[in-house]
Amino acid sequence: MLRFVLICIVICVVCSEQTLKAAPTSSTMYSEIRIAFGSNFYPNASVDTQVFSKILERKPDVFLWIGETLAERSRGKNWGQQLIKLKERSDYSELSEKVEISGIEDLMYASSDVREKYLSFLDEDPSSDRWSRLELFQSFWIESNPTSSHESVSAKRVKILMLDVNMIDFESEEISPNQFAWLEKQLIEKEDDHFLTIITSGYQILPHDKIYELFLEMKAKMRFLELIKKSPVPVLLMSGASMYSFGEVMKFPCSVEEDLGYNLYEITSAGMNWNDFETVEVYNKFTVGPTFSKLQDRVYEPNFGYVKIVYNHMTQSPEVTLEIISEEGDELISTQADFKKVKERKKDSPEVSTDLSVCSKKVYSNYSVLKSAITNLPLLLKDPRMRIYILAGLSFLLCLFLSFLFFGLRLMTQAKGMGGSSSYSWGNSMRVGLDEYERYHMD
Repeated sequence: MLRFVLICIVICVVCSEQTLKAAPTSSTMYSEIRIAFGSNFYPNASVDTQVFSKILERKPDVFLWIGETLAERSRGKNWGQQLIKLKERSDYSELSEKVEISGIEDLMYASSDVREKYLSFLDEDPSSDRWSRLELFQSFWIESNPTSSHESVSAKRVKILMLDVNMIDFESEEISPNQFAWLEKQLIEKEDDHFLTIITSGYQILPHDKIYELFLEMKAKMRFLELIKKSPVPVLLMSGASMYSFGEVMKFPCSVEEDLGYNLYEITSAGMNWNDFETVEVYNKFTVGPTFSKLQDRVYEPNFGYVKIVYNHMTQSPEVTLEIISEEGDELISTQADFKKVKERKKDSPEVSTDLSVCSKKVYSNYSVLKSAITNLPLLLKDPRMRIYILAGLSFLLCLFLSFLFFGLRLMTQAKGMGGSSSYSWGNSMRVGLDEYERYHMD
């Protein structure tokens, strides 16, 4: 009997060891994707900037230029030389050797010469069709790196859709029909192991309460959201800018049940190694309402964006961390994106409804913009610089009003002095004329 018990114990131990070898633990069943991005680099701002070395320390799978690659002050006849100067930096060269780099230059009214210089800067594949296209929008896949070699832990993929905002129709404030059709097709398609889609833009997409660099007007934003709703997987928005230095993490305010079926986030990074536009910081702090982000979700110092995606194979869901990193490598903002699982839609299933909720329509109404401005007026008056700006604006309007009033009274006085009776006679003649007209038609 004792021998039988010992044999059973040995068999159990051996089986348990085989089981442990056959299945990885929950701590190893995940895959990672790291994406770094930035915009608005100023080559002459600081030669000893650490930003590219700090990006490399994070070991991203890809680095994306979103928005204008070079700061606005770098534009001009030597723009191409500035790109070469950036490319020849030792730290950037090291980054480009170890990390895949891509992007879209949002230089307005870009010519074919500008596009060719930029694609050369990116070391674009000579076989790429972007060399022959007017619009540089593109899509590609990033495959995750499994932390376990076990066969049950397969690689997962993220689709990157980079918009070319140079091609916006400034009358309708919408992207071109060709690009819109491409975006719709890319969003609807879903392949195996595809769990997240990232859309990039040179301008911010979600907010409506800023006076600069907005992407799409209200109706176009609604249409854009309706398009995103067709995606069978969650969508994350990434954006840059061309003129200012700031970083921000935003969240669409409407509940997941009402609209997309998950929380929609947007992360913005601009100004990688410079910042001297204090007015923007003051304006954003005191006029931009909490609709999409709070004060702690905005920074106004040199930065780059970093998105870390960990796919948990046990729960079959992504864990996405959105970070704004300083030029020195410090975390300025770190937000855990809460993506609610979206029910997968089969290819042969009926078209999903793309009607947006009342909440979304209220968010993108003119009333909400006015309400945000009025609500933040007391905060605006607390800042000394903004008080000076407001006082100067009100003084100008008062002077303008008094000038019109003065010249109006002067003209009235001159008219009265030249012939006040003529005005009376003219009125009498009009009455006589009307009486004669009525009498003629009545007869």
